[in-house]
Amino acid sequence: MATATREKTGRPLRPRMPVPDPEIQPLLTVPEMGRIFGMSRASAYKAAHSDDIPTIRVGKLIMIPTAKLRKMLGLS
Repeated sequence: MATATREKTGRPLRPRMPVPDPEIQPLLTVPEMGRIFGMSRASAYKAAHSDDIPTIRVGKLIMIPTAKLRKMLGLS
């Protein structure tokens, strides 16, 4: 999986807050993921729709698997 980058700058995404433990919180909502990275809600949804962030869909709901996000960031 490729490293996620910010759309405008092309710089790698770096969390500004701790990414939760997958055993405690296995899934994140898109707005929660955006807060972790310091992104606006709109930017977080753009990242999710462009496959920069690993996502799963349940109907219209988009969720981010915490374990895959941590692996993508090299945290686990």
